Amino acid sequence: MKNILFSDEKIFNFDGPDGFQHYGGGAIMVWGAFSFSGTMELQEVQGHQIAAGYVQMFQRESLITEGPRLCGNDWVFQQDNATIHNACRPRDLIQDNNITLLDHPACSL
Repeated sequence: MKNILFSDEKIFNFDGPDGFQHYGGGAIMVWGAFSFSGTMELQEVQGHQIAAGYVQMFQRESLITEGPRLCGNDWVFQQDNATIHNACRPRDLIQDNNITLLDHPACSL
């Protein structure tokens, strides 16, 4: 487990289901990754997340260098298998950089 880099996205609504309207509306989506040894910098997801944006985020945050730094050379990447994660561009980035994926079913808890 020490060699796994876990990741996920989360959306935060400023006017949540509690009905309070003090923050002016809106929402923010963030992506983050963590391992036994530390975390990657939290990334704001701009607009609706698409495969190209997912790839750009990896390149901006340098998943390719941060994975080994946090987890060692035999690191494994966990993502939740959302549609955009399995699109051609993200899949090619992962394969081209010999990143091992953790077998993880879509929509699992």
